[in-house]
Amino acid sequence: MVIKYNPCYFTIHASTLALVLNLSEFISGSFAEIWLVVIVKKKIENVDINYLPNEILAKIFSYLTVKELICTVRLTCQRWCNISYDRNLWTTLTTDDVQELKNHSISDIIHRLFCFNNDFATLKYLSLDRVDITHEDDLTCMFPLLIPNLCELSLAFCNLGDPWIEILLEKLSICCRNIHSLNLDECNIINNCLDFFYNHNITKLNVCYCNRLTDEFIYTISHWNLRYLNIDGVQWISDEAVEHLLHNCQHSLEHLWLDGDNLTDDGLKMLSHCHNINVLKITYCEELTDVTLANVSEMRNLTSLSLRKGKNFSKEGLIFMFQNLKNELYYLDFYDCQALNDEVVHWLTQSSPHLITLDLSWCWCITDEGLKDIVNHCRNIQKLILIGLHELTGKPFEDTVERLPRLYYLDLCNCNSIIDDIIIDIARKYSSLSIVNYYGDVV
Repeated sequence: MVIKYNPCYFTIHASTLALVLNLSEFISGSFAEIWLVVIVKKKIENVDINYLPNEILAKIFSYLTVKELICTVRLTCQRWCNISYDRNLWTTLTTDDVQELKNHSISDIIHRLFCFNNDFATLKYLSLDRVDITHEDDLTCMFPLLIPNLCELSLAFCNLGDPWIEILLEKLSICCRNIHSLNLDECNIINNCLDFFYNHNITKLNVCYCNRLTDEFIYTISHWNLRYLNIDGVQWISDEAVEHLLHNCQHSLEHLWLDGDNLTDDGLKMLSHCHNINVLKITYCEELTDVTLANVSEMRNLTSLSLRKGKNFSKEGLIFMFQNLKNELYYLDFYDCQALNDEVVHWLTQSSPHLITLDLSWCWCITDEGLKDIVNHCRNIQKLILIGLHELTGKPFEDTVERLPRLYYLDLCNCNSIIDDIIIDIARKYSSLSIVNYYGDVV
């Protein structure tokens, strides 16, 4: 699309027509079909974008930022200015928007931009990630009063300490009854901070690296109808608490991220009953054994699996899991699992031939034989991470890299036996493929 702001003239090419066709399913009626028929019948090559109806223009504008709506769209012409006041365009406020308007408090930004005719704000998604909340108006926590329709809130890496974070969350729980998603990544929260949301329908919760949380918090959220839960980096939780969580949420959980630092097989034995989980990630699996692998193999809808640093997994346990998986995997990460060798890779590729992302970094027992299985059987793979595999020479790539037509990223950092000429030749032939060499540089 070529934009000429004076006098508001747009040249529409095939890519734009495709965009509008895609948007038409979101627009009531058949506005897109009508204007496209007009264009085709008149055989017009360059068409003023103002042939588009308001509904489609509004949908296109919904992909723009707050700054673009204010500083570009509203200044283009009167029609666009009028459309820019469509309430449906003002449902999202992100960190970037707040930073652009950094001289204003969050309350002021919401009131000025998102409140129409002195009504409540239309805001449904608010992200204040990494925002330095120091303005006096914000510390009084008045802005939640303006956003009763808020559905999703992100305060990741927020600098609020005691007692401000607790005051803010309490105010939000009172004013925003529709919240169902909370991202509190690395926030300084304690166990009782989310007690205020007990009667809310929270289905998505991220408290990654909130390291002041303990079992008490896990028991509290176990009564929620959680679908997405990230408690990676939360180390002070016991087997009993995780077992209670999995028992209570076994029918609702779909995505689960755990820190396995203090967990054993006992805490994860309910995994075999969590048939709706399709994404499972456990870091630091150092105390887990083949018992957990057997439970994982019973998960019926699993499509993405990450079990990192599983030093007690055996070759036999890994093979059993891949032989008995109830579903095909598309994303697999077994970073630093020493028992994972060429034989395991063979069964891995047999059970999940449509892998998209595969990370086998620091699985030192993998050689070119295992790499050959990946190249020959995983034709859909896009991202392949093999950091630290010192037995690899790269020879299976020499004549067969064309078998991986979708591969765009290959990481061979710290693979000290890789033949440089092979990698350089591949990089020369396939310009769209990014290859990381031994030194961590992109070839």
